[in-house]
Amino acid sequence: MECSSPRHAGLVIVSGVLEEEMESGVLNVLAQAPAGVRVLAVGGCATGAGAPPGACPGVSFSERVKADGKVRGCPVTMEALIEGVEDVNC
Repeated sequence: MECSSPRHAGLVIVSGVLEEEMESGVLNVLAQAPAGVRVLAVGGCATGAGAPPGACPGVSFSERVKADGKVRGCPVTMEALIEGVEDVNC
């Protein structure tokens, strides 16, 4: 379920790379989330694995922020995404 504020989030899903200009904003969103929020990194760029060489300019999300789960793949399959969400919400 989508929510309008990180203060109501139970799960934060991130994809893509974490560029330097974005890092403070991402950390701010995560700081606003309630204690116990789960973070799921999705895709080869976010997890640092599975993306074609040179496809992800920047730093993978999971290199800077601890993710509770990772869904590898480029592209990610729906089955893998569902499994990843289920794994971090257990």
